[in-house]
Parts: sequence; structure tokens; C-alpha cells
Amino acid sequence: MPFPEEHACRLADPATMQPNSFRRVNGDRESDGKKFDVIYAKKKGEDAMVEQAYRYPDSTWTADAARSHCNSHDGSFEESSESSEDQDPEEDTSTVNKQSMTGKIHQAGSRQWFMLSTDGNIPEIFIYDEIGRGFFGGGVPAEDFIGKVKALNLKASDELLVRINSPGGDFFDGNAIYNYLRSLKAKVTARVDGVAASAASMIAMAADRIEMPENSFLFLHHPLTYTIGNATKHRQVAADLEKMSEAAIGMYERRSGLSRAKINQILDGPDNLGTWLTALESVDYGFADIVDEPVRAAALARFDLSAYGFPIPEAVAKARESDISDRRAILTKLRDAGGASKAGANATRNTAK
Repeated sequence: MPFPEEHACRLADPATMQPNSFRRVNGDRESDGKKFDVIYAKKKGEDAMVEQAYRYPDSTWTADAARSHCNSHDGSFEESSESSEDQDPEEDTSTVNKQSMTGKIHQAGSRQWFMLSTDGNIPEIFIYDEIGRGFFGGGVPAEDFIGKVKALNLKASDELLVRINSPGGDFFDGNAIYNYLRSLKAKVTARVDGVAASAASMIAMAADRIEMPENSFLFLHHPLTYTIGNATKHRQVAADLEKMSEAAIGMYERRSGLSRAKINQILDGPDNLGTWLTALESVDYGFADIVDEPVRAAALARFDLSAYGFPIPEAVAKARESDISDRRAILTKLRDAGGASKAGANATRNTAK
């Protein structure tokens, strides 16, 4: 299945490949001055890595160009059905806003919030939104997530890939998803495609294996909430938050092997607002297993995390600011030159840098 914001070209059936041998290398190939990603894998019974699929970013590749290139390599082409490039730079981009071509998509209201793909031999589920029914609309409620995964009827010999790019959300929904994933007999791999913040980082901890591209992040903090009431009410809520913190510490402790005191220090952070961890730091602490090739900056820029009151690391802030500034400048120039669509402006973005 093509991921959000890209076309796909299948060169070989994934069912003919060895499980766990797939490796994606971003920008590994180039054609007519445009780079594209390559997915490599080992055929069953063979040791050599071969090209299994291509991925074409739809910000630089039109569907026709990608299809032509795919056809020239005798591949099976799948087009990205819609590009978030059509959004205004100042519009909310906190969701995927894509149709799954070969998998299944579930949506709440007008916002599409997670995708479950059953294309290939390993099902993938994408969490690219808030956890729970979001404060800003949309969201990934635990009951719906669990229902979709349960319908797969996974066995001990099966695998599940959970791809995460989320600002977090409701603690209890995150806790329920964590416990359900932990209960699965199938092998669960979590991949942080951009950011796994707050409750989303808890969900990642449930996986048997956690992969992080070099420029992805975890954000860990103590549970927080807002209350209105008298002193008794505030004391009650404070006691509840401490219990929730203890539960979260247990999740991170089980995954990392760090002491509870050290984890508590990480959740506190320098200003009692939590701690951002790079992929390398996450592996060092035991919160992840693998540091992989970097992802496009757009994946990090997808959320305006300042809306959630989080302190924002410079790399994430710059990625979002750069992405918005580039689109806005190119859009203005093209419109002044005689009019251009948002999609056209964004398609020109990379060549204008």
C-alpha cells in the first residue's frame, strides 16, 4: 500500500520475500533529477537483497511520471489518491488526510485518523492522530483501534507493524491500547515515523521491537490534566495523577530496564515539563532498539505541537517552520506570475530550494 503523500510501485510480491528482511532506504535512487525511495528484501531461500518496491514522494513526482517509471521496470503501480499539498500552509495538518489504496481506512467524522493495511504478508496499522477522541476533533479511540486489530485474528506466528506519528492524547485510551498490544501473541513492531509523544510513546513501549528513524523523537512526561473545583477536588485529581504516573513509569521501566527513579527524572524533565529524546538517546536509554535512515522533514512537521502545551525541540520547530515558509513563498510567487493552484505551488517546492 502506498503510504501518505507518495505513489508506490511493487516490483515483487511481498509474500515471496523473507519476513523481517524488508529495509527501506530513503532517496536511494534518482530518475530525471527526482529522487525516490527503494524497499529492499530477501527472496525466500536466497541471501541477496533485491528491490521489492519503489516509493515516489508526490510532492516531486506526478502520478503520470511515477506510473511511467514503474511501468518501465515492469512494476505494479498504485497512485496516491490525494495529496495534503492541497492544504493551505496554515490549515491543520495533524492528520494523514489520505485514502488507503489497497488497505482499509476507518474515519471519524470528516477526519481520517488511522489506516489498517492488509496488503502484503505483514499487516500495518498507522496511528497518525491524537490518542483517544481528540480535543481538536478526530482521534484514535481505544475501542475502535482494538476492534480493527482483533478482526485480523493474529496468531503467534503472525506479525503486526504499528506505525506512529502522534502528539499523544488520552492516557486511558493509550493505556488500553498498550495493554491490548502487550496481550497479543503475535510479534509486534512499532516504528516511530515522526513523533511519538505522550500517550503515543506509551503505545510504542508495548512492542517487541521499536524502530526509530534517525530524525524521529519520543516525548515522555508525567500525565497532566485541567481541573475546576475546590481544594478537595484538586487534591483528589492530584492523587489520581500520581497513580497514573506510577502506571506510566511501570511501562517505561519494563521496556528499558532503567530504575524507577531515573524514569521519574526523565518524565520530570529540566522544567518539570517532560523530556524530548532523539532516536539515539531513545536507544541508549532502552526505549528503542534500532536507529534507521532519516525520514523527510515533513513527517516531523505534521503536528503543531505547541497547541498541546509541549516544549518543542528546535529540530521539530524548524522542520515545521521551514515546510510552511517554503510553501507560502512559492505559492505567492506562482500566483503573482499568473495564478497557480496550491498543489502546483507545492509540487515546485523542492526544485525552488
